Amino acid sequence: ITQVQLDETRIALSDATQRHRAIDDDRKNMKAELGRIKNESKHLATHSNLLTQVQSNLKSMRRVRNADFERVNKWRRASSIASLKIVGTALQVYLCFRSMRKTFEKRLPLSKELQLSLIHI
Repeated sequence: ITQVQLDETRIALSDATQRHRAIDDDRKNMKAELGRIKNESKHLATHSNLLTQVQSNLKSMRRVRNADFERVNKWRRASSIASLKIVGTALQVYLCFRSMRKTFEKRLPLSKELQLSLIHI
């Protein structure tokens, strides 16, 4: 083996060693990047789960809110109906008294004082 061959072999071995180290460094970098991607994937999955929970909570809150609105609307309708019934009853009582007053006035002549007091009824 000549000196030139030895030098060429050393150079080739050095180049091969450098390529091997570069490949090994690339492999380590890719492994580290894969670890970061896996961690990021876990974080994204956690955030996705949290978002799903928040969406679920919002849906249930909307259901509760809509049920509350429905209850309030029922109460409003019921109170409106009750108010109308009260007004109707008061109107019936008023009309009854008015009718009775007119009937009473026709059958019995009243004094002026009594007539004035009945007018206010």
